Amino acid sequence: MQTGDRYIVADCGGGTVDLTVHQIEQPQGTLKELYKASGGPYGAVGVDLAFEKLLCQIFGEDFIATFKAKRPAAWVDLTIAFEARKRTAAPHRANPLNISLPFSPTSHLLRLRAVSTFCPRCLR
Repeated sequence: MQTGDRYIVADCGGGTVDLTVHQIEQPQGTLKELYKASGGPYGAVGVDLAFEKLLCQIFGEDFIATFKAKRPAAWVDLTIAFEARKRTAAPHRANPLNISLPFSPTSHLLRLRAVSTFCPRCLR
């Protein structure tokens, strides 16, 4: 790199994605910060929370809360499966990433709720 060159540092952490811009300065190759680190809640934790919110929209918050409390091992299995699929996601991919739900929540939910109360998009 040479004097005047600029580069971006992208820190993609669990909670946020932070971007900083530096420029190489003269005479000893020191750095000048052109844009201070800033970002938003776009890290892995935010994606996980959005997935849980989607599940709540589909199945209902009451069901998800009950499922997490009564079937913690199945909930962990579901989050592990989501984590594995999340790692294969890429912006250029158009095909859906499928995640299998544990069998127990599906049958339990059908006993608790009428099919007509599900998210309308899920009934297509």
